[in-house]
Amino acid sequence: MHSMILIDSIDSDYDHTCTGVGRTMPLRESKKHRIPMNHQLLIREQHEITPDLTLLDADELARYQRLINPQKKLEFVSGRAFLKQVLAERLGVSPNTISLAITASGKPYLPALAKTTMPYFNLSHANGYYLIGLSSFPIGVDIEQPKAIELTHVRHFLSPDEYQQLKSLPKALHTPLFFRLFTDKEAFLKATDKGWALDDIRFQLENQYWKLTNPGDSFQFYQTDYKDSYVSVCLDMNPIHPKISTPSATR
Repeated sequence: MHSMILIDSIDSDYDHTCTGVGRTMPLRESKKHRIPMNHQLLIREQHEITPDLTLLDADELARYQRLINPQKKLEFVSGRAFLKQVLAERLGVSPNTISLAITASGKPYLPALAKTTMPYFNLSHANGYYLIGLSSFPIGVDIEQPKAIELTHVRHFLSPDEYQQLKSLPKALHTPLFFRLFTDKEAFLKATDKGWALDDIRFQLENQYWKLTNPGDSFQFYQTDYKDSYVSVCLDMNPIHPKISTPSATR
């Protein structure tokens, strides 16, 4: 049996809803409020996942076969296998019966989860780590391994104000704070199903945390670390158009 690490906002020692033993890890809050008990993070490493091609449906298998890079092929099938195992266990069904739907923007969802306590999910992977977020609200997650950057090389990803904020800080802080911002933005884009253009998203640095200033204040962000990687979670606490209710295609 594979172990599964549980990074959970609920104060418990073990995860009883998913296969394997889990453990809790604290989340860093980006706002001064209590972390709500409405989401879970699950993580596995590449060596813990069996990249089972039999779990792919016809569209997923076609997508897998179109990939040329062997590493990309491995990541795709591993991510789908892990995700389907988690979702199947929540529904009490076999993983090979899970067929995901996708929104017009390409975000997977599963209509069968609509009546469960956590109908929303999101997947991220990087450097052999696979992260799944489950939530009662639209959720986006991102995991990234920080690598040394030069601000001028990543300026296109930053708003003018964000660039100036980073530029004014000691160079030693550029890489960690850039990747905290990068994971926050990626998580936001995934939580909102790419409902906002990158140029319209604004963050302000406050006490070593990035605070979203545009759009609105209905989003909550949480961060933690897993080994050498940064993890960010974004929850849309007031979704205007819940994507889960508008199926467009199956995958």
